[in-house]
Amino acid sequence: MLKYNQIPLKPSMSQDKIKKDFKNADKYDGLALECEGLISRTDFLDVVGLAKDAGYKRIKIVSNGQILADPSHLEKLYNAGITLFEVSLVGFSQAAANGIATIRSFEVRAKDKKDIFLAIRFKVTKENYEYISLMVHQVMPFRPDRIILSFEDNELSMTEITPHIKLTIQTSLLNQIWIVTERVPLCLLEGYEHHVSETVLTDSIKRSQGGDCPKCVYADSCQGIDKEYTKKHGFDEFKAVLKSPYAKDIKGLRR
Repeated sequence: MLKYNQIPLKPSMSQDKIKKDFKNADKYDGLALECEGLISRTDFLDVVGLAKDAGYKRIKIVSNGQILADPSHLEKLYNAGITLFEVSLVGFSQAAANGIATIRSFEVRAKDKKDIFLAIRFKVTKENYEYISLMVHQVMPFRPDRIILSFEDNELSMTEITPHIKLTIQTSLLNQIWIVTERVPLCLLEGYEHHVSETVLTDSIKRSQGGDCPKCVYADSCQGIDKEYTKKHGFDEFKAVLKSPYAKDIKGLRR
């Protein structure tokens, strides 16, 4: 199970506070830093150095994409040895497109040709879920290494958005780009189980199982449902999967 230490880095944070947040690197597989908070610091390179000194081998930069449209920011990050980038979006704008395009063009120009890994995360909400497949289609020309669909709106019913999630997975696979989901359980994504990120990743969300969950073939593999979601919607929409050809494979991913 991969786990990132996610730090909401702010320009005002002292290096002593950052050192404390960077502790226990051995408990994580990597460190995720918010680009806007990092790049605005005058001690930017020192902060990256603190992360490396703390023992983090994998450092990921998370951004809305806009700040990365400035090649000088990207060059600073790249020269500091950072090659993992995640652009997080609710909608697809020209500003975000410019940032994504800059990442890809910089990768081509880079002298040492270190591979840049680019993930694009779409936050699925009440405002965009009906158009999520179209938004994902818009980023295909940039050839991201991974698309992430993250359920972010507990006002929505997961059952309601699932058909749109499945269509988007098909869109991405037809374009030969790997895609994963977050916060939608295995039982709602039958036939698409290998795209559920929680089979290999873990996060800080408090989850639980209930209702039919104990009867499900995925009971030992599923981390459960967000407790904040079930407070509002309960467990009725989650029906146990009694048989699946993927159950053994999925369980093996969690070792």
